[in-house]
Amino acid sequence: MIKYLIYILLFPIGLMAQSISFATVGVQDKSGIEVEVEHYVNYVPNHSIYSQTYSPQSTAGTSVSLYDDSNVGPFNIGFDFEFYGQIFSQFRICTNGFITFGNTSGRYSPGSFPSGTAPNGVVAAYWTDLYPSSGYYMRYQTTGTAPNRKLTVSAHLTYYSNRNAWVDYQIVLFEGTDKIWTTITSQGWTPTATQGVENHTGTLAATPPGRNLASFNGAGTTYEYAPQDLIQQWESQGTQVTSFTGIVSFSNPSNWDYRVNVNASNLQSIASQNEMNYLMYMRMFPDEMSSWDFHTCEFNGDTIVGYEDVKEMWGHYESGDPITENAIYNQSEKDDIEVNATTFNYHTKYPRSDTRTFNNLNRFYIVTLGKHRRTINSKTITQ
Repeated sequence: MIKYLIYILLFPIGLMAQSISFATVGVQDKSGIEVEVEHYVNYVPNHSIYSQTYSPQSTAGTSVSLYDDSNVGPFNIGFDFEFYGQIFSQFRICTNGFITFGNTSGRYSPGSFPSGTAPNGVVAAYWTDLYPSSGYYMRYQTTGTAPNRKLTVSAHLTYYSNRNAWVDYQIVLFEGTDKIWTTITSQGWTPTATQGVENHTGTLAATPPGRNLASFNGAGTTYEYAPQDLIQQWESQGTQVTSFTGIVSFSNPSNWDYRVNVNASNLQSIASQNEMNYLMYMRMFPDEMSSWDFHTCEFNGDTIVGYEDVKEMWGHYESGDPITENAIYNQSEKDDIEVNATTFNYHTKYPRSDTRTFNNLNRFYIVTLGKHRRTINSKTITQ
């Protein structure tokens, strides 16, 4: 009779799915094994918003040439800056009241945050349709010393639809804390505008109250955007039960670290005559035990294969009660058992358990008591 030996393969298909396959050594039923996959998820944090004391900065710095609806750059920040989980050393400037980290949008009509529509990966001090009329300036400068430097972007622009009105604003990026300030120092008109920050996918954003696609006068105000702590946690992707194919699949689009929880407690087997024969043979000739024999023959947990094991299996065989004891092993344990099976008691080294958890392992094995790797018939035992 063939031992109930099952292995599980877990491998990424691209970065989109994880397929867990159960295969058997011999012909066995592969259904009824519960498999739960958990992913170690890193949630990119949003920003907390705080109303700061009005804090205008120096408007000195390197001048930047703009034109209508332009997005120019990139320019050096002067230090590494983390924005929604990504590190940047450069930024771009748009005429229409915002800076971006890689995005080249020059969109003039303000939108609501968050939105999948460009611009994304954006810090908006005053996103509306602005214009670089004669006398405008756009400047940036990095000041201070590491690790407490700051980048200040200063603007003096008119409105596209009102060239007689001006707006002055600043955006400040802080080294180390990765905080952001937006300041409006003066504002000569109040068209619809948006102020705030948004991530690169348009799924997370933070905006001051009343300043998300709204008409407001923000002159003399400073808001701070402080990144929240990274959230890391295990999240279940659900539990699936194998069918006769022995295959279950879980999606993993972000290629997270994973752990696999296997529950073989529902596996049951019926003892056959040949399996009884095998156990009795091993009881009479223990020197012939090898590989998995000890694990499939040692029933009662006393760490030896003896009369009590034969008696217990005989009870299952005679009554028809199913055998429910299973053990799970990872690849290194399996290799250890097979290579050194006769040197010492591996049941003691690797205690039997039908529920185990494995982190980022590709395969593991399930062994069922009484399901042996070889067949011994009655004639052999008699001889």
